[in-house]
Formats: sequence, C-alpha cells, structure tokens
Amino acid sequence: MNYLLRLFFFILFLKPFSIFCQKTVLLAEDGYFYDLKFDEIEVYDDSTAKLPFETIIKKPFFKSTKNSVNSGFSKSKIWYRVHIKNQSKKRWIMSISGTIIDEIELFEVFADGKIKKRVTGDKYPFSEREVNSPTFAFYLDFKPVESRTLYISVKSNETKSFKLFIRSEPYYFYKLNIYLYSLMFYFGMLLMMVIYNLLLYFSIRDITYLYYVFYIASFSMMQFAVFGLGNQFIWGENIWFGNRSTTFFAGICTIFISLFSYKYLNIKVLFPKLKYAFYYLVICGFSITFVNFIKPTLASNYFAAVISVPNIFLLSLIGLKVLLSGYKPARYYMLAWGILFFSIMIFLLNTIFGLTANTYLSLILPVGGLIEVILLSFALGKKIQTTEKEKTNAQKEVVKQLKANEEVRKNIARDLHDDLGSTLSSIRILSEVAHNETNSHPEKLPELLNKIRNSTHKIQENLQDIVWTTQTKDNSIEELLVKIRLFGGEILEAKNINYHLDLDKKLSSLKLEPNIQYDFFMIFKEAINNIIKYAKAKNVFVSINQKNENIEMLIKDDGVGFDINQEKNGNGLKNMPQRAENINGKLSINSKIGEGTEIVLAFPVPQ
Repeated sequence: MNYLLRLFFFILFLKPFSIFCQKTVLLAEDGYFYDLKFDEIEVYDDSTAKLPFETIIKKPFFKSTKNSVNSGFSKSKIWYRVHIKNQSKKRWIMSISGTIIDEIELFEVFADGKIKKRVTGDKYPFSEREVNSPTFAFYLDFKPVESRTLYISVKSNETKSFKLFIRSEPYYFYKLNIYLYSLMFYFGMLLMMVIYNLLLYFSIRDITYLYYVFYIASFSMMQFAVFGLGNQFIWGENIWFGNRSTTFFAGICTIFISLFSYKYLNIKVLFPKLKYAFYYLVICGFSITFVNFIKPTLASNYFAAVISVPNIFLLSLIGLKVLLSGYKPARYYMLAWGILFFSIMIFLLNTIFGLTANTYLSLILPVGGLIEVILLSFALGKKIQTTEKEKTNAQKEVVKQLKANEEVRKNIARDLHDDLGSTLSSIRILSEVAHNETNSHPEKLPELLNKIRNSTHKIQENLQDIVWTTQTKDNSIEELLVKIRLFGGEILEAKNINYHLDLDKKLSSLKLEPNIQYDFFMIFKEAINNIIKYAKAKNVFVSINQKNENIEMLIKDDGVGFDINQEKNGNGLKNMPQRAENINGKLSINSKIGEGTEIVLAFPVPQ
C-alpha cells in the first residue's frame, strides 16, 4: 500500500517537473553515435556578444526547441549547455556540423569545478584544429564514470546553422571518410563538366561555353568553401581569404551565370533592351565580391544573401520570357534553372530566416547545383546540334539562292540575247534605212523614227524589269503585285482599254524567288502587250488568286481573238510557255475569232 502511495505521489508531483529538466547524455560502452536532441541542449542568447564565461555560467539557460541549431544572421553570441556522463572506456569526439563559423569556444566544467577552454573556427589557422576534419570537432577525453558540463559558444558573421554530435573516435573517422569520398565523387562530377565544356569551347570557340566553364568553376569553389574543404586543402593558413571565400565565389558565380544567360538565351537578338537587366546582375556580382573584400561583416554577408533572392527571380523571369517567345533552347535553360532556383531559394530562406538545419537542407543546394550543371551541359550540347542544323539549313538556303540567281542570270542572258538583241538589231537596220532615205524619200522618215522610238522604249522597259528583278531585297511578292497593277493600268488606259484587276488578299503574305517573280511578270507583260498590239479589245480582265498550293493567273480580253492553230508561233506566244515551264507551271491559251482570248497560268508555290 505504501509503495502505491509513493508511486502515485511521484507521478502526480515529480514526474511533470522532470519534463522540464535537462537530460544528461549518457555515453554507453555499446554506443558509438549520439545525435544531441533538443531535450539534451540548453541555450542562452548573449545579445551583447561580450559577456565573459564567468558571467555566462550564472545566466539562466533555456531548453532548446529544435534538435538542430540555426539562428540565421544574428549579432548575438549563442551559448549551448550540455550535461554528459561517460559510462565507457572509449575516446569520444564532439562534432559541430557547420563549416563556415568564425569562432567556436568549448568550456568543459569538471565535477571538481575545474574549467578547460578550447577554441576553433574560421578565424584560426586550420593547422590549429584538434581534429583534421573540414568540420569543427573537439576530443572529449573522459575518464570512466565521469560527468562534465560542456558550454559551447558560437559567434560568426555568417549564418549560424549546424548540429551537435558526439561520436566514438573510430566511428567519427569512419563517417568522415564516407563524407570525403562522397565529396570526391561530387566534385569529380563538377570537374568533368568543366573539362567537357572547356573542350567544347576549344572546339567551337563560342564564348558562351567559356562563360559556363567559369560559372561551374566558381560554383565548385563556392561549394568547396561551404563544405570546409577550402580551409583544409587550399587556403588553410590564409585566414584573411578563408573568411571571405564563400561570398567571393558567390559573387563570381553571379557574374558568370549572368554573362552565360545573356549569351545562351540570345538576348542581344531577341530582347536587346533586356541587356540593362544583365548590366544590373553583373554589377550585383561585383558588389557582392568586392564589398565583402573590404571587411566581411554580418551586414555584408546578409546583403549578399538577400540581394541574391531578387536576382534569381529576375533570371527566372527572363528565361520564361525568352521561352514564351518561342526560342527552343530556353526550354533546357528553364528546366535546369528551375531546379537550381528551387534549391537556392530553400537554401537562402534557411540562411536568412533560420529554418531548421538538417541533412536535407544542407544538401539541397549542392545537389540542385550539380543537377543544374549537368542539365545545362547537355543543353549546351543540344545547342551545338541546333546550331549545326541551322548552319546546314542556311547552307541549303544559300545553295538554293545561288541556283535561283543562276536561273535569273540565265533568264537575263536569254532576254538580252533574244529580245534586246533583236530589238537593237532592228534599231540598227531602221537607222541605216533612215539614213539612206533621208535624201531620196524624206516623207518616210517620221515613220522610221517612230519605229526607232518604240524600239528604244521597249529596250528601256525590258532593262527596268531586269534591274527590278536583280534588286529585289526579299522574296515577298507584294512589290510584284504593285508592279502588275501599275504596268497594266498605265499601258491599257493609255490605249483607252478598261483594266479590271482582282487580286487575292492572301497573296501579300506569299514569298517567291526572284527568278520565279521575273518569269511570272514577263508572262503577264507579254500577254498585255499582245492584247494591245493585236486584240483590239475594250476590256481586259486580270485575276490572280491562290488556290490550295498553287497561284493561278487569268488574263481575258473581249477583243477580236485569233485562230490558235494558225498563230501558234506568232504574237510572242512562243516565249510564254517556255517561261511557264521554267517555274514548273502550266499555261493554257484559248481563243476564238470574234470571241476574245483567255490565258490561264497555274504554278505551284515553292515550299
């Protein structure tokens, strides 16, 4: 009965209070790893960052609310208290997972009141660390069945984000080796991407790849600093650079990812006004780099972290704008940048606002960055294929244009030989006749001079057509349609012939090679000239329409007509079928005496 009463009294009164008591960490003989929990850690925030340990030890500590520590950017000096009791014969190591902390102090208070102090952190050379490790650690040389109270203080201009572990010495180095091998694989992948893109640069000589190589290299060095490898392997004794390395490489990253994005997204061509946004991004990169070089402070580090958020968002918006414009390579950019954007945002939110520090949050930026680097490397490789395809298509277009130019040259040569040559011959003959008839038959001179005038006018028109064909700046047929309207109107109205023209509105969007436009217009011109010379028509009806993949031209008059069988090779009709054949078209001429003439031309629109 008394036992039950004592048990009831303990549960009712003592057990609730024991919830608020700090647990002692028991280091057992069969244990090898202790991840310190919130109920094993007490916290005190020294907002002045100047209180001595003799004062701190008298201050009231409060229970931690998290298993991990993340106070973000804080001016305070944060103190942590842990009670430990050793129940083993092992040698233990206390590990602090953070790698970019300026100063860590460890005070060990023994049962007899003796105090032992040790320090580590980025402000001290790497050679002074007790444990050869990229993270911070202290040996805990406990005697069996010994109890101690540990006070750990953390002060840093960087974000204070870490976890506390106690591990047996063999297990600590076992986990450390796994950690280092994992980092070797990680940085090996980044090195492969550097070499791959550097080889592409030497092969293609496109500065986009060089920008990307510098971006990967600076990103790798930033991660080297974040993981603590820079202090261990590169600038370990150079405290000045070690305290500035992370922010320095972050600024370099900003510069080269901005330059890379500008070139890769083809901003200069697609959205030239956006160059000012990239000027801003590059200036931000230089600011982050050099402001921190003057003196690394809490404010400068906070500035670097905060300014990165809108910059990342800006690059994402630009990439989205380019993607929506139809530029296909932007798809790969947005996929890669979207992954990195998510990773960086989580990392920065964790850094700035002090979210819970855990393994996943610590790995999200390096893993996201690695995926982004790999995706963009493949994207650049894909861009090579796209560029080669564009070059091939451009070469095909050049060959096609050369062939078209050759056809124009042949047509011009033929017209110069046939039409202009024969016309010039007739002018020469008429001139000789006029010279001979000057004295003997002067009454014939006006008729001869009129024929010479008409012949020279014909030469002038033909030369104008040739010049127009060779000077066409693009393949749009809009100018051709204007020429058809003006030529038909002027020449027919001068002969008092009504000109009825019907043009399909869809034609203005079509494009034809210059040689096709030339033959098309010459067929129209010869048909109109024949009407004027022989048809004695009062009305001419011309309609040009697009029907499916063909262009059809109908020229009809209400003149006297002719017998198609007898005039097969006359009236300039022999040139028109040949020109139609040149453009893969079909020409039909229908005419009856007294019923006028109808000419129909149909030819395909080249794709």
